[in-house]
Amino acid sequence: TQQPAVEHPPEPPMVHAEPEAAPEGEPSVPTDEPVSPAPRAAAPRPRADTQTIVSLQLRANSGEVYDGRELFAAFEAQRLKFGRLDAFHRLDADGEAVFTVANLVNPGTFDPAAAEDFTTRGVALFMIVPGEGDDVATLDAMIDCARGLADSLGGEVCDESGCTFTAQLESHLREEIVQLKHQARVGTARRGGGVQGQ
Repeated sequence: TQQPAVEHPPEPPMVHAEPEAAPEGEPSVPTDEPVSPAPRAAAPRPRADTQTIVSLQLRANSGEVYDGRELFAAFEAQRLKFGRLDAFHRLDADGEAVFTVANLVNPGTFDPAAAEDFTTRGVALFMIVPGEGDDVATLDAMIDCARGLADSLGGEVCDESGCTFTAQLESHLREEIVQLKHQARVGTARRGGGVQGQ
């Protein structure tokens, strides 16, 4: 008799940033070194062996910073809620986070109580792929949020490397998410004894 596959709870995904902490007031650019864990409220949470972090950045214009009061007001206008791990989240109808907004400056947290004294050079928006819902729709919502914040606050929407987020990059990212979702679905089917060779 074939033994059922044992599911292990996924490790929390990681936000990626500079290997060394960035100086105060300077944005940290994502690399391969994990700095801050992604909020555990992010849902749905995929298997640790297939999950991928998809992220964007909003960077202030050269020589400028985002004021805390204006930033948090813009977050509220984008229906972002302050929550787990001192980050902001877009929530679904069940109150679960579908994507998260973190401070681009290490350690990646916000402090709304200190809004008058808070400034940052940028924010990072990220989601976990694959999810149980429509990942492409979540990506579209995250992109719309980033652009809405840029319209309100100024600055530039960038990819995870800090490059300008062009229409070509947007199309590529959307295709990548579809592929990741498909690969995860096939992997799950194979582990569970489902259809082979798809």
